[in-house]
Amino acid sequence: MLTRIGAAPWPEAVGPGVDPLGRGRRNVHSPNKRNPLRPEFVFVPMAVLALWTCVVLFYLGAKRVAAVRSRRLAPSDFRMGDSPAVPTELIVINRNLTNLLEMPVLFYVVCLSLYVTHLVVPGIVWLASVFTLLRMLHSLVQINTAWILRRLIVFASSNLVLLGLWIWFLARLL
Repeated sequence: MLTRIGAAPWPEAVGPGVDPLGRGRRNVHSPNKRNPLRPEFVFVPMAVLALWTCVVLFYLGAKRVAAVRSRRLAPSDFRMGDSPAVPTELIVINRNLTNLLEMPVLFYVVCLSLYVTHLVVPGIVWLASVFTLLRMLHSLVQINTAWILRRLIVFASSNLVLLGLWIWFLARLL
């Protein structure tokens, strides 16, 4: 039997109802009256955000191809990502794509950590969904408008939700 240094032996079975941190039996993996939702539902907002990132990526690609086909830009203008010849419209979309590849990494990590440690509850799925919707709204505001203050409010709100997820995770873990 495997043991952790200075700790009790690992549980014989790790699965539904067994807490991998050794704090006793848990019943979070099977829906019940207290927790009517499966913990796997935390993957839904993660998948939606990943798909949204792909939508923005393909939108940027389509805009770049259209700019080259219309001869507004040369393919070499994208050799280093962007150049002074690239219009602001494409730079904004590219920046939004970069944003979707930065903070959401911490979102994916905390969601996976919550799932692996059997700490997913309905409130976590709700917060994860709010984060995803705020990131999508941020994309729409950044790409389609010049409302800097509104974009900042949505961006900051999504980061506060992410911070809340991490604080909740650490508070339950420790």
